[in-house]
Amino acid sequence: MDERTNTPLIATILCGMVLEVVLAIFANQTATLQNLFSTTAIQLVIIYLATVILYVCRCHKLPRSRGFNLGAFEWPVVILALVWLVFDLSIFRDSSLKIPWLYTLLMFGIGLLYVLFLFLTQRDVLKSLPLERESDVPAVPPESQSDSRT
Repeated sequence: MDERTNTPLIATILCGMVLEVVLAIFANQTATLQNLFSTTAIQLVIIYLATVILYVCRCHKLPRSRGFNLGAFEWPVVILALVWLVFDLSIFRDSSLKIPWLYTLLMFGIGLLYVLFLFLTQRDVLKSLPLERESDVPAVPPESQSDSRT
């Protein structure tokens, strides 16, 4: 932290330098913006599809919600979401989208390498959710928070 500006100055400069290098690499490629948008769209569909598949696989282990509930429409909505997501992915089979798919696979590979690194070096990190690793007791209990406002 820079004491004068109270900002992460070195990290900001490093990010700026990396962005300049990336811009210099892609400066002469006219389809870069299209590739970036297509990659983003593909990744969003894949993330949503993975979320729906995980829900289908684990929904019986989730606690019943007191709030939002689809009731009898839960499974039709899930099936419709799966059909829509498969259709959505089929839109991205055009040969002009080869590079966005490569970018997506590259990002997936980087993520897998990171998880493998954590698995090999810090296995205990993968055993719980991030908030579970820290104290389960909040700094100020919820009932005290409402009392402190009065």
